[in-house]
Amino acid sequence: MSKLWRFIVNPILNATKGSYSKAKQISIYHDAALFAGIDIPFVAALYASYHPIHEAYEEAYAKWDVQGGIKEGSTLSRKQLLKELSSTKIRDWDIAFQNVYRRGTPEYKKLLPKFRKPFQKGKQLLRIEHVAALGIAIGSDPLLATVKADIEDFYTMISTANSGQDGNKSMVANLSNTLEQARVAMCIAQYANLGIFISQYASNPKKLTPYFDKEAIMRREQVVFTGHVKALKSKFICKRTFAATSQLKITNKGITALIFYITLMKGKVPETLYQLVLPGTRITILATNLGDITNKMLKVYNPDETGKGWFELEIL
Repeated sequence: MSKLWRFIVNPILNATKGSYSKAKQISIYHDAALFAGIDIPFVAALYASYHPIHEAYEEAYAKWDVQGGIKEGSTLSRKQLLKELSSTKIRDWDIAFQNVYRRGTPEYKKLLPKFRKPFQKGKQLLRIEHVAALGIAIGSDPLLATVKADIEDFYTMISTANSGQDGNKSMVANLSNTLEQARVAMCIAQYANLGIFISQYASNPKKLTPYFDKEAIMRREQVVFTGHVKALKSKFICKRTFAATSQLKITNKGITALIFYITLMKGKVPETLYQLVLPGTRITILATNLGDITNKMLKVYNPDETGKGWFELEIL
């Protein structure tokens, strides 16, 4: 099979695959460069056709970015409530039952025939359904009226969080499809512009380079990192040379706070300069906020004593 001719491969499309923020950066650069050269007739024509495509991409990106944050918050809410169910809530409910009905009695077995296990293990939806069933099992027992009210209130919260996440997930999926279509359209338009610039400056192609974010397009380094980090452990993310203007978008997708930092060696723990990212939050910061950027080792540390942390980090 013959090797694909590199001139018929869209470099902008390849460079932005898997990174919508990088696509946004490349499009902003090209759009601004066209506007700066608007006094040149053919550049003005390119700007007129490209700018609406750029604006469509920015609009799709903004909607996707905002809804993504909502989804992460919803996911976190359900995770938090399920964690509370498996530890605090079922323990408190069980103690309340045993204050009225001794464990092993028919009345107790009617409520918790398998003790606490159904609320601590198994599929998430089934555990939520067990909460609803528990409230029904109590019925109109006046001795358990207070705990029944707490169970029903908790069921309302966790079922709302669950349905909210499912709805948000569907919306984010739709927005992702729209954004991907906008990315492809932007990349094709910019690639077409590259061809026009080549036709105009074929005898001196260096003249076209100011109109394209050459460094971003040619960079092949991984820019998106996802993973988890165990309790009281640090995790190496990547080794990278950062500039003073380098930015990172960090999303904490778990239920524990995480510390991100740059250090000299893989085994090092957080030093004096680092960034704490709270659960369910997403921030964009300069790499210089994480430590001395000449050290190059980007790491994350989980200070929680028991919980595992999850994160997503993108180098912009």
